[in-house]
Formats: sequence, C-alpha cells, structure tokens
Amino acid sequence: MENGVKGKRSKPRAGLTILEVLISIAVLLFAMTGVSTLINNGLRSSVDGQARIRAATLCNSKMAEILSGDGPANIRQGEIRFPPPYETWAWQSALTPSVYPNLSTLTIEVFPHSAKSTDIRFELSRLILTSEIANASRVQSNGESSF
Repeated sequence: MENGVKGKRSKPRAGLTILEVLISIAVLLFAMTGVSTLINNGLRSSVDGQARIRAATLCNSKMAEILSGDGPANIRQGEIRFPPPYETWAWQSALTPSVYPNLSTLTIEVFPHSAKSTDIRFELSRLILTSEIANASRVQSNGESSF
C-alpha cells in the first residue's frame, strides 16, 4: 500500500464549477434585460416629448403667421405640409363661426405627415374678430400692410 492511494488526501479545488458560472451568467442576462427595457421606454418617452414640443412650436408659429397677415389669404381645409426643414410635419386650419357675434374660432392643427406617424397631434384654437381675417386677406392680396 505504498503506492500512495491509502494515504492520499484530496485538496479542495479553488475556483468555480461550470454550473456556478452558467447560473451567474443567466442571472446577469436576466438583470440586463430589465435594464435595457427601462432604457428603451425612457428613450421612447424622450423622443415622444420632443415631437410634442415641436408640434406645439409649429402650431403656435402658424397661428401667429396667419394672424399677422403673413399666412395664407384664405383659411383652407385640408392638409398642408410645412416647408423644409420641417417637411415631415403638416398642418390644417379651420375657421368656424362662434356663438359670440362678430367672432370666429380659428383652429390650427399640426401633426406628423407620414404613414407610420404616431398619434401626436397638437391643436390650437383662438377666438378672433371676423374682420381680422378679412383684413389680413385684403392686405395680403393688395400687398400693403395696415397692421
């Protein structure tokens, strides 16, 4: 029995087994999936917020343009695209009678102009004197400004 079998002690091994490594990788991947989902949702919310701010800004500028007389001579129905660099956006306007005498409601709506657009729409309405639109139309057709 001198071959060393009887008196040999086994040393404890240092390191990890393959099973421990696989379990730790699975836990890490599960945690990373959760983190990546949170990052993706945050990014989507950020892009959506930027688009809403852009729509509000374009809508406000179009309302100011129309009221100043620099806009279209007639308030038109239908979709009109913005010029570059905002060609991915469109707007439409409506002028409806108000319940108040000599007032009309001017409504501007801005939205993305694409087939795959989201539900981002911004609408701005304002009560205006009916004569303001008539004056703006007349001024633009004459080329004069009375404002």
